[in-house]
Amino acid sequence: MAAPVSITAAKKQLRSLVRTSIKSLSPSDLSAQSSATALHLLQTPSFQTASSIALFISMPTGEICTRSLLTAALAANKTVYIPRVGVDFKNPSMDFIKLDVPSVDVIYDDWPRNKWSIPEPPETTELTVAYTDPEDTIDLIVLPGVAFDNVGGRLGQGKGYYDRYIAGLLAPRPTLIGIALTCQLQGDHELPMSADDVVLDGVASPDGVNMTRSP
Repeated sequence: MAAPVSITAAKKQLRSLVRTSIKSLSPSDLSAQSSATALHLLQTPSFQTASSIALFISMPTGEICTRSLLTAALAANKTVYIPRVGVDFKNPSMDFIKLDVPSVDVIYDDWPRNKWSIPEPPETTELTVAYTDPEDTIDLIVLPGVAFDNVGGRLGQGKGYYDRYIAGLLAPRPTLIGIALTCQLQGDHELPMSADDVVLDGVASPDGVNMTRSP
């Protein structure tokens, strides 16, 4: 069911405002905030106890950087999964594939890039997809987003990839933690949410980690 027009319009307006704020950040500020956010997330029990983690590879500009998180997860011997989209653009869907590289340098130096300049595994790479085997599950999903609030609300880019993917998972659900720059935090102002928008367990930012639900 399509979201009410009022919610759709509110989401569109908020996306525009937050994206403008992100674009105003200097590269050094974005880098510092990304590093601080990563440090806070790495110190959470959710990260430390997770055997498998889903992390996104960030765009080169206009988004919180996840390179240090990927580096730390591999160094901690976590099983890391990264999202894959665009297998079928007529029926947009997303899955997570297991990351099998000796270091993140391979990702950023050797992998081809898609139309958003995000590195993707070469087509010749043999891929393992999460949840195709009982052992290939995910304990923690780290989610991107445009905006977040203090009660687990998340405003995504508008395509619904994460919402549909998470809705399709069987119990137990992975812990869901968003990562945000300071300008993406909306505080106590609840975001415009549709019925099918996923609610997070927490949000990590340069200010710390706000766990809103018990995973």
